[in-house]
This record gives sequence, structure tokens and C-alpha cells, in this order.
Amino acid sequence: MDFDLTIVLVLGGLGVLGGIFFLRQRAQAQRSAALAAMAARRGWDIAMEGRQTALGIAHLSGKEARIVVTPRDGQGWRCDSGTWDEEATNPNDESGASVVRRRGLTEFTDAACKAPEGFALAIALPASADIRALASPSAQGLPDTFRKALFERMFGEFGPAAALLQPLEGPEAVQGRLSLFATGSMPSEIDLGRIVAATDAWQSRHGGEASPILLWRGDGLRVRMRTDAVDPGRLEDFVQTALEMRGAVFRTS
Repeated sequence: MDFDLTIVLVLGGLGVLGGIFFLRQRAQAQRSAALAAMAARRGWDIAMEGRQTALGIAHLSGKEARIVVTPRDGQGWRCDSGTWDEEATNPNDESGASVVRRRGLTEFTDAACKAPEGFALAIALPASADIRALASPSAQGLPDTFRKALFERMFGEFGPAAALLQPLEGPEAVQGRLSLFATGSMPSEIDLGRIVAATDAWQSRHGGEASPILLWRGDGLRVRMRTDAVDPGRLEDFVQTALEMRGAVFRTS
């Protein structure tokens, strides 16, 4: 009797796992089809890469995935969005057991949109605590190495120019709506109003905590976000926001 019950429980458990796997695969197929349809409608090419990984009982089916979007019209930009599982020690567990956290990053790049020599610019929404700390007057008294670390925590690898970036006040129309950092005065041709409109549109649909950040320096323009955009609507909105930000910065090209 016990043996029969064990068999039933094992088969039931396998059935549940099989059902979960089937539903997950079907959802992935539907999302892939939606991404492909969105890209075709916008005139973009899209490549999707994924790899299943076994990460233990607590996280049975982790997925590392990357989506790459490029335009079909020959423009040089591209957008990469990735998610991955990162294993780390659980600080609340004295045994030192590890936990798996989902991480993500989305980045739009255009190497042809180069900033003037010696100039670097970063534009972000002021919602982040890191951004508010960098923009505060007290941040200017911090050692360069500490300020550089703060910038790179928020903006990613920015190179030696990170320690030289200084907060700018900007016109009255953008104060409180954008945080501006640059190595010099703001070029007059940059359309900050267009950037405000693009970020306002993003916030109205997706909120402000995970928002696009613009980085412009001598090796090109980047718009990055510290989370993934693997959902078709979110990815389309991110690329559109990045294109608007690029147009505002590089509109005379």
C-alpha cells in the first residue's frame, strides 16, 4: 500500500512539473512570436538567444536570455536586453547558503553619435537615490574615486571622465525633471525639452524607478536601464525612448 502511494505521489509530482514546463514553454513561444511581430512592424531585426541552466531545487529552471534589436534601414544603432540568474550568499542565513537573484540590463548604443572631443554628458531621471546623492552639493566634496564609483554604480563603466562629471542646473523647464551631469557647459543644440517628453512618456507607462539613462561621450551614445526589457511592449517603448533621446542630442547630424 505504501509502495503504491509512493508511486502515485511520484507520478503526480512529475505530472505537475511537466505541466509547469509545458506552460512555461508555451508562454515563451507566445512572447517570442509577439517580439518578432513587433520588430517586423517597426522595421527592425530581432535575435533571441536563451540557455536553460540547472540551478538546484530552490530554482529549478533558471534562464539566461538575450535579445538583440537592430534596424533594417542601415542605421548603426543596436539594442541589447539580457536577463540572467546570479548566485550570491544569503546575508540572512548563518549557514552561508546561497540564493539566486534575477538580474537584467538593457542598453541602446550608437557609436556614430560621438560627443565633441573632451566632452561627456549623463542625463537621468532624479527618482533614484543614487542620482539624488550625486546631484547634491555635498557630493562635490567627495573624493574623486568615491564619486567615480557612485557614477559607475548608476551609469555603468564610464571611464576616467566619470570623476570629472559635474551636476548642471539646466533650464527652469527641466529642473526637478532631469538630472544633468557634464564635463562642461551644456551644448545649446541639445533639445532637453524633447528628452523630457520622451522620459515623461516612459514614466507614464512604466514608472520611474527603472528608467532610461543617457550617456554621451567621445566613443558614442548609450541609453541604458538597469533591468531587462524582454516584454515586447516594454522593449519597443525603450527603443523608442532611446531614439528620441538620441535625436535630441544628435539632431543636427
